[in-house]
Amino acid sequence: MQITIYLPDELIERVETLAKKKEKSRSAVIQEILIEGLQKRAKGTPSSELLPFFGSWKMSPEEIKQIRRIRGKDIRRAKLR
Repeated sequence: MQITIYLPDELIERVETLAKKKEKSRSAVIQEILIEGLQKRAKGTPSSELLPFFGSWKMSPEEIKQIRRIRGKDIRRAKLR
């Protein structure tokens, strides 16, 4: 099947760079990206766009104290050697 999609210039440049690096056509690179993305979504894994935001939520000391009052103290773990 053939479809038409409109992409921003920045994204087109990234696809072209990746295609040159992999020595593949733009279509082949886009197909690989779509297949990988659909597989990850089917498995419930986060997409690469979300990964930079993991751990970015910061709590204030007051919020931490409130959670510890409810849940208890942090558990100390043994150090790995």
